[in-house]
Order: sequence, then structure tokens, then C-alpha cells
Amino acid sequence: MAEQPKNTKLDLIKEFQDLLQSARPWAEFAKDFKVPSNLEERVKTNLVYFKGNYVIISMGFTAFGLCIHPKSLVAASCCGIMLAILLTLKLETSPGVEITQEKKLLFAAPVVLLLLHQAGALFWALYGLLLGLISVLLHTVFRTRTIASRINYSWFS
Repeated sequence: MAEQPKNTKLDLIKEFQDLLQSARPWAEFAKDFKVPSNLEERVKTNLVYFKGNYVIISMGFTAFGLCIHPKSLVAASCCGIMLAILLTLKLETSPGVEITQEKKLLFAAPVVLLLLHQAGALFWALYGLLLGLISVLLHTVFRTRTIASRINYSWFS
């Protein structure tokens, strides 16, 4: 019997949904900031405990970066639609030999990056992502650890 691939699209989508659903309440997220006494432990604990919030913040800043420049937003939307169509099409190189999703993405990635670069969207998306990563870094450093976050960290490490 053929072995199933370990990471199918549905598994990755489910993992991403679980990650977003693991976001902590925003009131808890924005509470109690102090200078760290043990930087490494605080960063590790906060990255594990608030990972869902950090993904949401990074995605939000990236979207914000694209919204700053409307041409970038249009280009990113067109590339997203193009990728969605390409990944849903059933393409064959010869009768009965289907092109895999990985090969489709391998072909599409340079085309998408070139289009985004030409439209200026790549710069604005990376700018937004950089802002998101800076805000995540500041939060992981200065947000104090709670008892729940310490337990969660010790449970998953």
C-alpha cells in the first residue's frame, strides 16, 4: 500500500487554523510590561504562549503595508487569485501524468515574486512584515511572564 504524504494541504490548513485559534485574549496580550530580568526565558515563554497573536499581528502589518500602496494591493490580489486558480487546475504533462502541487508552486513562485517586485508590492509587503516582526520582538521582550504562560512553556518544551 502506498504511503501517505506527511504534510498534505489539508493538514497544513488545519495547523494554520489551530495556530490562529490558539491566540490568547487581547486584554491578556496587552497587559503588564516590564524590563526583563531573564531575557532568554521571557522570549521563549512568550513566543510559545502568544504564538497565535504574533501570527495575527504579523499578517495584519503585512496587509497594512500592502494597503499603504494601492497598486501593491491590486498586484498582491491578482497574484493570489492566479495562485488559487493554478493550484486548483488539474494539469497533465502527458496523458495520466499529473503535475504535482509542489511543481506548480515551484513554477509560480518566481513569476509571482517578479510581478510583485515590478508592482512595488514586494517592498511594501516586506516593509509591513518588518514592522510586524519588530512589534512582535518588542512584545516578546517586554511582556512579563504569567503563571499560565510558564506552565504552558514547561508543558510544550
